[in-house]
Amino acid sequence: MKEYLSKCSHGYKHRFEALSRKSDALVDLLQRALSTGFTADYVLMDSWFTQVPFLRQLNIGLPVIGMVKELKLCCGLNGKLMTLKKL
Repeated sequence: MKEYLSKCSHGYKHRFEALSRKSDALVDLLQRALSTGFTADYVLMDSWFTQVPFLRQLNIGLPVIGMVKELKLCCGLNGKLMTLKKL
């Protein structure tokens, strides 16, 4: 970024946002949209974003629907551990 850009300008803020991590930018965009009056019933995402660290970071009070990669991961459902294939 150019040093002479005003840090209060929209251009500076957009450039700074473009240099941030995708997951951080997504959380900021969702929080900003909800704070300005947008409403949502859930957050829908693809398998790139549906990862445990990101889901922990995404704590905005909305249910998440996301595709998951087929891993050898066990998930709990009704007190039973199951693989993704069995689910």
